[in-house]
Amino acid sequence: MTEELETVDLSRYVSDNLADTLGTVIESYLRFLDYLSKAIWYSCYIIGSAMVLLITAQVTTRYVLGFVPVWGPELSRYMMIWIAMSLAGVLVYEDDHLQVELLSQKLSIARRRQLRTLQLTVLLGFSVLLLWAGNTYAQSSGTIQQSPSMPFQMFWPYTIITVTAGLLILFTLGKLVQINYYPNMVVQDYESKYVVEDEDTVR
Repeated sequence: MTEELETVDLSRYVSDNLADTLGTVIESYLRFLDYLSKAIWYSCYIIGSAMVLLITAQVTTRYVLGFVPVWGPELSRYMMIWIAMSLAGVLVYEDDHLQVELLSQKLSIARRRQLRTLQLTVLLGFSVLLLWAGNTYAQSSGTIQQSPSMPFQMFWPYTIITVTAGLLILFTLGKLVQINYYPNMVVQDYESKYVVEDEDTVR
């Protein structure tokens, strides 16, 4: 959808050659994030489907055969956590997290973009801290703990914190670039989220 939006004239700030190079790099980076977000969505669909089958099998074995595999509940919890946390960055990029926009919509487009830039900058800083803390926790606690019912260290489930932080950094940075390279992106995000119809279409 960003192809339909006007871009910032980078040549006002740098030379024409550098502006063209920056524009190409930005658009390539955003295309990469588009592909990555789709890949994550499809992966989550697959993991979610497997989780439903696993839980269904556990219910069936419990009430039909009278037992539940000891690893079943633990594995299904890991699946649910991976789905929720790996989608956090994607939802930032697609602007699909729950938000209260009553006040921000009273601002001009420029002010809304500035406010969103501030929010994303804070989130980017938090993500960097989360990356460090998550990696430290996985390396320290994860390597000395064993999974209760499966043959691996807890380091592997704990890596979701590091992965989540890395994805948040990628997608938050991408969203920062996107809303400032395409000045009206904040408007399009709002309209696509709340299905704002064109006045001519309504008539």
